[in-house]
Amino acid sequence: SKILSHGKPSLGRLLLRLHVWRCTADIKMCKELYETLSVVDGQFEAWRQAAVAAWSNESSSLAQSEPGSKIVQPNTILERDGQVVLKLYEASDEGIIQSFVERDI
Repeated sequence: SKILSHGKPSLGRLLLRLHVWRCTADIKMCKELYETLSVVDGQFEAWRQAAVAAWSNESSSLAQSEPGSKIVQPNTILERDGQVVLKLYEASDEGIIQSFVERDI
């Protein structure tokens, strides 16, 4: 495989150039590089548009949520018998803290 012999050095050179341009605030070069590397076309453009549409719908629904509402992430727990259990928490400050505590963060 040529990943280590060719890919790794190429990626290193690319990241070094990007780092130098960012450190020197060379916006023109950073923008040129980023735009050429991030061009999306064909089938992938359709996927991108679908993702952007989904994100904008999600963002607008979050923006319209009632003031003071909390978004609490559930945890998954692996039981001894191999079964996965989803543990939900109440949408409050206490629920957020409990969710973090049980994740051992």
